[in-house]
Amino acid sequence: MANALMPRFGSEDPVRGGDSPPDADPATAHGWYHQLITLEAAKATGWDVGGRSPRPAESSAAAGLAWYADFLDSYLYHPFWWAAGGQDRFFSAVMARPALLRLHFDDLHATWRVREVFQRVLAGTVAALVWAAERDRVESARLAVGAGLHAIQDFYSHSTWLDDSDRTSTLINALPTSALQTPKNDKPATWVDLHAFVLGAEPSTSQWDLGSVNRRRRALHRRLAAAPLDLFTGSYESQPHLGQKEHGSIGFDCLVYDLLPDWLFDLLTALPTPLANSTMTRRWDICRQEGRNPGVTWDSPVPPSVGYYLPGINLDSRWQAAYGVRERGIHTRTTGDEAFDLARRLAVRHSQQWLEELNKLAPTLDSLAAEHGHPADFWHRVRTQPRGELFTPPAWTSTAGDVIAALAGGAASEEHEYEAPHLQVFRFLTAGPDPAGSYDQSGTWYLRLQITTADVSLAGTDAQVWAWVDGAQEAKVLLDHRTEPGQPASGLENIITEYNDFAAGARTAYVIGPFDRRPEHLTLAVESTNVLDVIGALLEGMVTAIGAIVSQVIDLIRSLYGADANPIGQDTKSWNWKQLSAMAQAPARETPPWVATWTFDGTQFQEGRFALDGRLAVTALPGGDLEVTVHLYRLHCRSLSPEWSASDEPFVVGVVDAPGTRAAPDGTQDPRITWMFGPFSVATDGGPDGDGSYPIIDRQTIRIPRGSGLIIALQMWESDQESHARRRRIRDEFASLYGTGTQTSRNEIATALGGWLASDWRPQRVEVFAFNRVRQLEAGTVADVQVTRWVEDDAPLEILLDSRLALGRTEAARPAVVIPHIVDSW
Repeated sequence: MANALMPRFGSEDPVRGGDSPPDADPATAHGWYHQLITLEAAKATGWDVGGRSPRPAESSAAAGLAWYADFLDSYLYHPFWWAAGGQDRFFSAVMARPALLRLHFDDLHATWRVREVFQRVLAGTVAALVWAAERDRVESARLAVGAGLHAIQDFYSHSTWLDDSDRTSTLINALPTSALQTPKNDKPATWVDLHAFVLGAEPSTSQWDLGSVNRRRRALHRRLAAAPLDLFTGSYESQPHLGQKEHGSIGFDCLVYDLLPDWLFDLLTALPTPLANSTMTRRWDICRQEGRNPGVTWDSPVPPSVGYYLPGINLDSRWQAAYGVRERGIHTRTTGDEAFDLARRLAVRHSQQWLEELNKLAPTLDSLAAEHGHPADFWHRVRTQPRGELFTPPAWTSTAGDVIAALAGGAASEEHEYEAPHLQVFRFLTAGPDPAGSYDQSGTWYLRLQITTADVSLAGTDAQVWAWVDGAQEAKVLLDHRTEPGQPASGLENIITEYNDFAAGARTAYVIGPFDRRPEHLTLAVESTNVLDVIGALLEGMVTAIGAIVSQVIDLIRSLYGADANPIGQDTKSWNWKQLSAMAQAPARETPPWVATWTFDGTQFQEGRFALDGRLAVTALPGGDLEVTVHLYRLHCRSLSPEWSASDEPFVVGVVDAPGTRAAPDGTQDPRITWMFGPFSVATDGGPDGDGSYPIIDRQTIRIPRGSGLIIALQMWESDQESHARRRRIRDEFASLYGTGTQTSRNEIATALGGWLASDWRPQRVEVFAFNRVRQLEAGTVADVQVTRWVEDDAPLEILLDSRLALGRTEAARPAVVIPHIVDSW
């Protein structure tokens, strides 16, 4: 993963930050640009800065907001930050990755897709603030605002907004000066400015002649009609050929390799191991050499920490902007520094505009908090409450030097917001279909589910938990952060396969939707029937694997006994749980015996062809297990080879196995039953019944654990001179090789069976928050249920959702919030 890292509007050194002193003015400092842009905007819009220094104090609310805006990239891309937080942070970062990827304005190849992301981010931020106000979660509110600012700021360094000088100058000249805050040329128009003017937002008539404003608006309409906005952002997560231009990417892996000693590389490449010529060691070798940036062709300094750089259109730093203007094709009229400065000014201005818009929500948010029993100054505390105790890097990270030191500054409560699965309010901004692709935009409603599993014995479940609304089970959604619907694959799903979303005591949140109307009913169900299908497939796989085991047995026995032991053939039969259960439930008088025939073709060994008939008797036991008695009752001699003599006597060895049964820990109990019967005297005259068949009596009984299956693997041999001890040896070798060759499959079946048996689930609390993401936003908690029963396969949990909302109630007690920055169409 380190080779796929990429900072977004990061810094001049994407690992170590900038070189400005800590107290430098954010407007002119070099450092982590998301942090600096956010600090400048927060300071200008009334957020507490903790003093009069040009730079807000580290303990201030403004610094906390800036931390959330900046560290989004650290959770997404920075392995040192993951390492500093241990396993829990690493798992949290991997789980959050699909959502965090969608907060960067990448892979949007048309203007309408850009507009959709703005709508998703802005409306999602407001919905998250409503959720936070109802619960008095100041830090959650800051994370929501910080995540939204991160995306807004990236728009100007990742998109082609500033590329069209003719469009930009027309826009600037058309807008009234009040919309730009004079002087006009120093305040270029943002996305907000364009839409505010196009939609008819009027300046003060005491300052401006309304006729003049309308003439400018009509001129701008004509300009947009003649040449509509043609916007796109660079390709990064999607394949380059799907977009117009690439974003550009940085590989930090060389920095990681630089921390490793040369002798380790020499050792790994000298030893005859798979690592000697692996992708890792080849990449490491490139990093050890000079000229580590084959993608860089123009004269621009690259930070030492950048082991590889593939140029793209991004303007995330001054050195990347030098390449970005060339990739954009605007280098003949602007320099990289000029383009970077313009993108930064636009990002600051739009961030200020958005924070000012959010300030207008203070009365609504404060009244929501008071309605839910919290102090009625929620938004004031979001903007002024000091941060908690700041993060100190652990001692072991000293080997990484100033790289880790540059990551200091987060409070434990802030890290908790990013890492706790039941929080992570950035999902309000990212849930739903991906605007980077083609999708149905008709659905606008979402449900945020926060689910707490009871902290009691066996309350958790390994089964799949599904959700659907208003009875539409065909549109059910799997609640699993490894496979979020509509989210891009992280590529790291296997890393978190051990994470259990519904372990006892777990709290996890999901956002599901979109729905074309506000849901009125929610269903949560566990589903484990598919586990039985998995076990059935594994049983079939075992049958195939046993065929390979047979050749090993033959080779081994022949190496021990030479020509005295001759194989005739092998056959394996399997039954899954559904089939065995049907046998147990079927009335015996109405159903013919459950018969199976094993066939043994020994023509390749010049022995003959045989078959064994058997039947199964299945009985249901108390507790849900089954008992199966296997009765072999007739041997058929289909044909004999010319070399067959009266002294040739076939015998059968085999294994009867219920693969879902685990052996006792002390090894005293093996769940497999080994079987041997015969030899049989087979005459060439057709046998006692004259039809080549011989009655036999042999049976075995085995217990089948609930959900498991049955495998009976039989092998027939023939020998003139083997003793009883030698036949036992053949049986034991067959059983031993069977056990070794099927171990992996049997373990997988036991694991899947454990999940099926642990499918019942005991949730404790389910909180449901409904919201839409449109210009007139409605949102509110619609259910908060204390659950008092188990959820089983055939007993889902049904939750009725409240018809009222905190915002947008039908009685208009608190109307929907209008978000003027959201535009439904041009």
